[in-house]
Amino acid sequence: MYIKKGTLRREFRLHLQELWRRKAVKLWQFTTRPGGRQPAFSKGWREKQIDALQNLVIEAHIPVLRRWVKRETARVRTRFEKSDPRSDRAKEVRRILVNRGWERKDLVYATFDRRGRCLKVGRSNVGSKRISRQSKDISFWHAREVIVYFPHRKTKRVLAALECALTHLLDPVHTEIWPARTRYLEKCPACRDSDRIRSLVGELLPA
Repeated sequence: MYIKKGTLRREFRLHLQELWRRKAVKLWQFTTRPGGRQPAFSKGWREKQIDALQNLVIEAHIPVLRRWVKRETARVRTRFEKSDPRSDRAKEVRRILVNRGWERKDLVYATFDRRGRCLKVGRSNVGSKRISRQSKDISFWHAREVIVYFPHRKTKRVLAALECALTHLLDPVHTEIWPARTRYLEKCPACRDSDRIRSLVGELLPA
C-alpha cells in the first residue's frame, strides 16, 4: 500500500531514518564524531518503532477500510428511543432481523450510545442468537443504535476480517480483547500491511 497523506508519509520516513541511523551508528562513527553516549539499538526500542509504523499504516488504511466494508456488506440498523426497555434491546434486534428476513448465520454487529460513540463490535457465526443472549451486556444496556453487518460472501472466513476492520474504523469503548485471529480466517486489509511491516523490519533490522 502507498501512503497518500503527506503528514503520515513524513512521519513514517522519520521513524525509518531513526531505525537505520541507530542500526548503523558504528559505521557513522568513521565519518562523524559522536557527541556523547550513542543510543543503543535495543529490542525494546525497535518494538516501539515497529508499533509506531504499524499505527501509521493502519491510520492510512482508514479510507480504504470504509470502502471495503461498504462494498463487502449489507447493513441493518435498529434505533431505540430513550423510553424503550433496556433489558429487551438485544432481543428486539433479533426480532427485527427475523421480521425483515435477515436471519443469516454469519454477521458482525456494532452498538452505539446516544452520542454516536461505538460501544462494542462483535461477531457471530450462529446468527442473531448470539445478540439476543446479551440483554444484560453493558454495550446493549446503553445502546441507542445497533448496526448489523452481513457479508455478501457466504463464508465465515471473512467474519474475522470484517470484525477487525470495524474495530479499526469505529474504535469501540469496550475492547478488552482484540478480535481473535485464527489460521484459516482472513485478515482485514489494514492488518495485512501492518503484519508485513513487522516482518520486513524484523528481516532487515534484527535486534
